[in-house]
Amino acid sequence: MFKIYKPIGDDHYQRIVVKDPTEYLDNGWYMSIADHKAPVNEPQDDAAPTREEMEIKADELGIWYDGRTSDKKLLERITEALK
Repeated sequence: MFKIYKPIGDDHYQRIVVKDPTEYLDNGWYMSIADHKAPVNEPQDDAAPTREEMEIKADELGIWYDGRTSDKKLLERITEALK
Protein backbone atom coordinates (compact mmCIF):
# COMPACT_ATOMS: atom_id res chain seq x y z
CA MET A 1 0.00 0.00 0.00
CA PHE A 2 1.22 3.48 -0.86
CA LYS A 3 0.30 6.89 0.46
CA ILE A 4 0.07 9.45 -2.32
CA TYR A 5 -0.54 13.18 -2.17
CA LYS A 6 -2.26 15.74 -4.36
CA PRO A 7 -1.87 19.50 -3.82
CA ILE A 8 -5.16 21.28 -3.18
CA GLY A 9 -3.76 24.78 -2.55
CA ASP A 10 -2.15 26.85 0.18
CA ASP A 11 0.32 24.07 1.12
CA HIS A 12 -2.55 21.66 1.80
CA TYR A 13 -2.66 18.17 0.35
CA GLN A 14 -5.20 15.44 -0.12
CA ARG A 15 -3.77 12.05 0.91
CA ILE A 16 -5.07 8.66 -0.13
CA VAL A 17 -3.77 5.12 0.22
CA VAL A 18 -3.66 2.98 -2.91
CA LYS A 19 -2.31 -0.42 -3.93
CA ASP A 20 -0.78 0.78 -7.22
CA PRO A 21 0.09 4.48 -7.52
CA THR A 22 1.09 4.28 -11.20
CA GLU A 23 -2.19 5.51 -12.64
CA TYR A 24 -2.32 8.40 -10.16
CA LEU A 25 1.20 9.73 -10.70
CA ASP A 26 0.37 10.97 -14.20
CA ASN A 27 -2.71 12.78 -12.90
CA GLY A 28 -1.29 15.29 -10.44
CA TRP A 29 -0.54 12.93 -7.55
CA TYR A 30 2.89 12.62 -5.92
CA MET A 31 4.58 9.94 -3.86
CA SER A 32 5.46 12.54 -1.23
CA ILE A 33 4.98 16.21 -0.50
CA ALA A 34 8.72 16.67 -1.04
CA ASP A 35 8.34 15.30 -4.59
CA HIS A 36 5.77 18.00 -5.32
CA LYS A 37 7.94 20.77 -3.89
CA ALA A 38 11.16 19.57 -5.57
CA PRO A 39 12.48 22.07 -8.10
CA VAL A 40 12.07 21.15 -11.73
CA ASN A 41 15.34 21.03 -13.60
CA GLU A 42 15.05 23.48 -16.45
CA PRO A 43 17.37 22.84 -19.37
CA GLN A 44 20.25 25.29 -19.51
CA ASP A 45 21.09 26.76 -22.88
CA ASP A 46 24.59 28.10 -22.36
CA ALA A 47 25.62 27.42 -25.94
CA ALA A 48 26.71 30.34 -28.08
CA PRO A 49 24.01 31.56 -30.46
CA THR A 50 24.12 30.20 -33.99
CA ARG A 51 24.72 32.45 -36.98
CA GLU A 52 21.06 32.08 -37.94
CA GLU A 53 19.91 33.15 -34.46
CA MET A 54 22.23 36.16 -34.56
CA GLU A 55 20.99 37.19 -38.00
CA ILE A 56 17.37 37.01 -36.83
CA LYS A 57 18.19 39.14 -33.77
CA ALA A 58 20.20 41.59 -35.88
CA ASP A 59 17.25 42.00 -38.24
CA GLU A 60 14.93 42.60 -35.27
CA LEU A 61 17.29 45.27 -33.93
CA GLY A 62 17.96 46.86 -37.33
CA ILE A 63 21.68 46.02 -37.23
CA TRP A 64 23.51 46.02 -40.54
CA TYR A 65 25.56 42.95 -41.50
CA ASP A 66 26.51 40.99 -44.59
CA GLY A 67 28.32 37.77 -45.43
CA ARG A 68 31.66 39.35 -44.57
CA THR A 69 30.58 40.23 -41.03
CA SER A 70 32.17 37.73 -38.67
CA ASP A 71 30.10 35.94 -36.05
CA LYS A 72 32.21 37.62 -33.36
CA LYS A 73 31.60 41.10 -34.77
CA LEU A 74 27.87 40.45 -35.25
CA LEU A 75 27.57 39.24 -31.65
CA GLU A 76 29.40 42.37 -30.45
CA ARG A 77 26.99 44.60 -32.39
CA ILE A 78 23.96 42.78 -30.98
CA THR A 79 25.32 42.93 -27.44
CA GLU A 80 26.00 46.65 -27.77
CA ALA A 81 22.51 47.31 -29.16
CA LEU A 82 20.90 45.47 -26.25
CA LYS A 83 22.64 47.62 -23.60
